[in-house]
Amino acid sequence: MAQATYSPENVGHFGLAYPAYTHFTSPIRRYPDLLVHRAIKHLLKGGTATDFDYPVPRLQGIGEHCSNTERRADEATRDAVDCSSASTCSTRSARSSGGSSLA
Repeated sequence: MAQATYSPENVGHFGLAYPAYTHFTSPIRRYPDLLVHRAIKHLLKGGTATDFDYPVPRLQGIGEHCSNTERRADEATRDAVDCSSASTCSTRSARSSGGSSLA
């Protein structure tokens, strides 16, 4: 399955068959969610896409940056879990064989 990317273009949601779709959580959690909250608030106050504080080229750059940063964070998390798992396995293996652990 292809990973999602942040983009100002609304491509809908294939699985839900919605032509217009967005997803967001608490704005304190991720910057893309904060931008979605700002955009919705702007529209609810009567604003339009053309007078939004973030023009499309800027949103495109922010989206690319956030997508790349999120991928790096996911990779770092996987690496940390792998190191922790290896350390646990090493410790358990040393205990079961009566040897000493380097950890």
